[in-house]
Amino acid sequence: MILFALALLASSPTDAPVAPAPAPVVATPASAPHVDDMDKMVCHVDPETGTRLGTHKVCHTKREWIQNQTEQASYLDQQTAMSHPLTPH
Repeated sequence: MILFALALLASSPTDAPVAPAPAPVVATPASAPHVDDMDKMVCHVDPETGTRLGTHKVCHTKREWIQNQTEQASYLDQQTAMSHPLTPH
């Protein structure tokens, strides 16, 4: 059996045809979500303040989560600017 395998290896051509390379895959940028993705409902489970066991589920669309996050960041920036002593009011 081993002799048969060696005979096959010895008789196989060394210049075997090579398969063509696959076409490159073009990826879409991850930073540009599809319009349908922005309307997808996303839920987060948040812990309730004052209890170890309680949680509540908050659901919004992806667009609403981004808007809420932007508004909170803007509010915090305003509050920080107002409380900073070197920033003119």
